[in-house]
Order: sequence, then C-alpha cells, then structure tokens
Amino acid sequence: MSLNVQNKKHKSEKKFSRAIFYLLVIIVLVIPLLILLTGCQTDSSNRNQPENDRDTGSPAQDRADETNNGNSINARTSQIAPLSKWLPEQTFNSLIWGEYSVVSLRKNEIRDQIEILDEFLDGMKFERIPTDITDDDEVPIFPLVLSAGPENTHTKISANLRKLGYELLNYTVLSKEAPASSPIRWMNMPYKIEANKIIIFPDWSHQFVDPNPNATQIWDSIININTEKTIEFEFYFEGRDLVLLRDGLFVRMKPNSWAVGNYFTTENDHMRIDHHLNIGYEPLFDIAFMTIFISNVHDLNLQYIDRAYVYFEHDYIRTRLIAIEPEMLAFDDGTMRISWTGRQNESREIEPDPTEIWVNYIWCGGTSGDGVILIDGHGNVYPYQLNRRHYNEALLVDSIDIPVDNLTDREIEDLIVVHQNILEKLQIAFSDAGIDAEIDPVTGRVTMDNSILFGLNEFELSDAGSNYLDGFLDVYASVVLDEEFSGGIAEILVEGHTCSDGSDASNQTLSENRANAVAGYCLERQPGLANIMVTKGLASGQPVLDANGNEDKPASRRVVFKFILNTNT
Repeated sequence: MSLNVQNKKHKSEKKFSRAIFYLLVIIVLVIPLLILLTGCQTDSSNRNQPENDRDTGSPAQDRADETNNGNSINARTSQIAPLSKWLPEQTFNSLIWGEYSVVSLRKNEIRDQIEILDEFLDGMKFERIPTDITDDDEVPIFPLVLSAGPENTHTKISANLRKLGYELLNYTVLSKEAPASSPIRWMNMPYKIEANKIIIFPDWSHQFVDPNPNATQIWDSIININTEKTIEFEFYFEGRDLVLLRDGLFVRMKPNSWAVGNYFTTENDHMRIDHHLNIGYEPLFDIAFMTIFISNVHDLNLQYIDRAYVYFEHDYIRTRLIAIEPEMLAFDDGTMRISWTGRQNESREIEPDPTEIWVNYIWCGGTSGDGVILIDGHGNVYPYQLNRRHYNEALLVDSIDIPVDNLTDREIEDLIVVHQNILEKLQIAFSDAGIDAEIDPVTGRVTMDNSILFGLNEFELSDAGSNYLDGFLDVYASVVLDEEFSGGIAEILVEGHTCSDGSDASNQTLSENRANAVAGYCLERQPGLANIMVTKGLASGQPVLDANGNEDKPASRRVVFKFILNTNT
C-alpha cells in the first residue's frame, strides 16, 4: 500500500517537473517567437500613410562593420549609418531626376500587368487636372510614371525653366475617360522641391522666342506659371525607391530599371552612368567624374558594377587622375560601397591611396539616365548628374552663341582651354588690382550691382558708377584685348537686367538703356572694344532667386559682362 502511494507520489512529482519544464520552454522560445512574428507583420496592400518613424538600423552598416574587421584593404574609410526611410538634409530640384514608375516601362507591358494596376487603383482617390493634354479627365491622384531631368524631358524648355528656379516634369497618369486601347495620358509640367515636398504647377504656358536669326544655344521662352494652382506630394526615399504621400495615401515608385516586371530581361539591357559632379558642389573624396556600367544582372538585392572608372578633381583638359582598381557595390537598401587601391597621376605614376566609402545613393534613371546622387553619413549631397554634353554646356553656356552639339569634341576642348585661360587671367588681374568684381568661377560672367551704377529707375551713370567702371575697365580690357586672345573672343556682351517691379514694357526699355549707358562709357574709355562690344536688355526675364526660390529684387537689378568665344577659328 505504501509502495503504491510512493509510486503515485513519484509519478506526480515527475508530471509536475515535466509541466514546469514545458512551461519554461514556452516562456523561453515560443513567446519571443510570437512577439517577433507580431512585430514583423505588415500589410503590403495597405494604402494608409506609412509611419513617419525613420528606421535607424541598416544591413549595410553590418556589411561595413564586417568589411572593416579585416576583410578589406587597410583603407581610410568613410562609414555611414544609412536610413531605410530618408531624405538628404539638402534638397534641390534635380533630386528626382530620372524615371520612376509603379509599372514596367517596357513597350506593351502596361496593359499586361493587370494585377499591378488593380493594386494601384485599389482604394485610390481621383482628381481632375485641367490641362490641354488631359481634357479635364478624371485621373488618380498619383502618377504611374514620373520623368525629370535633361535626358527625360525637353532640354530647351527645361533649360529656360531652370533659369526661373523650376524643372520640367513628365507626369504620366491613367485616365478614366480615355479609351481602353490607350488609357495613358502624358503631361509636361514645371515643378520645384521645397524641403520634403514636390510642388507641381499644372497651369502654365510657354512660347519659344528666337530673336536671333542665326540661332542661339538655348532659345528664350515666354513662360507663365500660375503659382496658385499646385499638385503637392510629400516624399522620401526608401532604399532606392521613391515614396510619394498625399491625402493619407502613399505609392512606392521604382527607378525605371527596377520597375516591376522590367529588370534586365535581355542581353542588351544595361545601366550606364557617365557623369560629372554638378557645378558648384564639393566632390566626394575628390571624385570629379565617374563611369559606371551594369549589364545582365538578375540579383535584385546586390548590383555588382562590372565596369567602373573614377576620375578625381582635375583641371578639365590638362590633367586627369584615375582611380586604380575601383570597385562599386550597390545594394537594394539604397547603399553603395565605393573603393579603390590607388590613384594614377598625369604621368601615369601610381600613388597608393587605399580608400573605402559607404554612401546612400539615388539612381537618376537607367539606360540613358541623368547620373547618380550620393549622400554621405552626415547628409552631405554629391550629385553626379552632368553627362559630358551637359557638363560642356554648363562650362560654355555663357561663352558661345551656337549649340554645343554643332561642335566636335576637339573644338569643344579647344574652346574650354581658351575659356579657362581667360577666366584665370581675369581672376588674377582683378585680385592683383584690388578690384572687388563678382566673377562667376564657371562661366566667367561679371555681375555689377545696379545700386552702384544707377539711381532707382534711372539709366544715367552715377558718379560712383563711373568711378567703379574706370577701375574695372582698365583691368577687364587688359585681359580681353590681350594679344594672346586675339581672334579668340567674338563679342563682349553687356546685359541689362531689372527686377519684376513695373510693367514688362518699361522694364525692357530700362534694361536696354542701362546696358547702352554702360557700354557707351566703356567705349569712351576703351575704344579698342568697339568692334566686339554689344548690348542686350533682358528686363526681368532672368531674376536672381533667393534660397527659398523667390525673387531677390535688389540682386535682380544688375548689369552683366560676358565674353563670347569665337567658334569660327
């Protein structure tokens, strides 16, 4: 009897012990697993606005840590802690250059992607955009495709909008009213970026004006923009995707080479970046120019850039420094690793320079895109968005009177050498003479404040203006009339500019009179300029903008000197 009791007691103790053990297992293993699963649940089809919390974790940082634990070259290293949802601290209009889409850009594939379009339209809100193209159609509040930048929009219109502080955007939408055989509408509209907002202006017009029968590099336009009517999106980047937010909804758009259903499907598919650093920006680790080529890569998570060339900051023609053994890896979380082992100088001598850099990146388009934007861990922006043609245009835009495309590469390089020589001599001469002249370090144009030269709404030179021109002219003429540049300078152009106060007609007359007054005084003092000096009044057509994109009226009232190179030599 007592044995049975003891056995039962022993069995009860064993059952109790097992229960305690199972309970501990549940606590240690199962509950954390449930918490993890609960925390990871997401609804991919939910169109509600995403949370604004910015994720500070990053798989790229783990890769950087692993790389720096002995698995890479012993290099000076720039690490980052990239964010999964982020915007550069410095935002600017070319930040969204390229093509972004929610569907494939392949020919005839849009209609085939029914599931994608159904998801896109699920819960979508609609609006009417009154433009000539849409005929006041009812369209979704989000586009299917956004395209911006010189390679994706009308270059001449874009260039003229850029003078006013805007960029041109190609805005592609689905239309309810359009026939089923062609449901897509395309609209070109100006836009600008302010902080985390893309502001689009659908109500606008432009008309080309070419007063010069011999043609100019960029035709002038009469542009009217209704700034009261706008389409506005908040935006950020998530990995390499562009996320737009509006009216409590959001949509994720991919760079066109990663668009859904459109990823390197043939042997000829490739991405190419062949771009200079934008003018006016400090280079990343002295990188001035890079060539990147990706082809036939099917791994969506890792892009090994199979051909990469990195050129460092250099005097445009005279020297070119190149990275030795450059390597770039681009990841789907929006980060990129750039490394090289040394630099080759102009004498083809190799200098050891082991370097590794981790940055965020934004592809600005694919096969014929507008470069790449790099952002370091401090939020500093390095836009490499000028291809060779646009870089040459940026250097020569104020210095030639024919399109760059009309010139051979050798002619362009020869003109740039002359341009750089004149610019350097002007800078040195003004510095040596102690003349405070505002010289654009890229174009060489010299800007004079009207408050020094004229009274308000007047075009007779003041005494102070005459005194300033006396000192300025002695130095300026000593360079542009130097025998070294004989035949190299076709014109010295004097431009008059006003602010937007007053009527267009009165501003045009005032700008012409001021340009003529300055040029007349110059010719009295320097008769040698008579054969090359010309004038032009531009009224308020090219305002100077402040940091917020608004007209700076005092700065807009100005006189500008430009030297125009002879392209017939």
